[in-house]
Amino acid sequence: MLVEFALEISAIGGKLRPEDEIDSALPALGKFINETAKRLSISGLQALLRLGGSIDEMLKEGNAIGYKLHQILKLQLKHRQDEIYGAEPKEDPNLPQDVDVEKINNVLSSIVELNSVVKKSYEVAENFSRMHALMLRSVTLTADESDRLMRYQTTWERRLSSAIGELLALQVKDAGKR
Repeated sequence: MLVEFALEISAIGGKLRPEDEIDSALPALGKFINETAKRLSISGLQALLRLGGSIDEMLKEGNAIGYKLHQILKLQLKHRQDEIYGAEPKEDPNLPQDVDVEKINNVLSSIVELNSVVKKSYEVAENFSRMHALMLRSVTLTADESDRLMRYQTTWERRLSSAIGELLALQVKDAGKR
């Protein structure tokens, strides 16, 4: 979904104009926001701002992403339990009802930024996997390479042994001349 949202946002140039409707300009994001708003019994703008706030926090505190995702999942579970047992979700009093286009555009840019961070993390993971495979390959030799290396080592040992023998013979011959 994140990739789809980021593509939609990029397609409109990353910004909404005051006359644009989210649902028509960004259909996938609009549908997600409307479903979230309905599930939480809040306005679509409040759902969008809540989403943007969560994304901003994740981007600012990269080391706390796992914790934040855990908190979001717990919140969703609580809302589902409230729906099952009949409790009515309340609107968040900290979020304003009326939101200007600039705040919406900030949320949209946060979504695009989060998508780029996720893409980069996938690239880093992929590069690490390739490097890991290369490191393992460099440590582990194939049977042919191992046999060739042993032949080279045996050849070098023979040459070293004969060179030492020749050196000793030359030293004995030199000592006899004195």
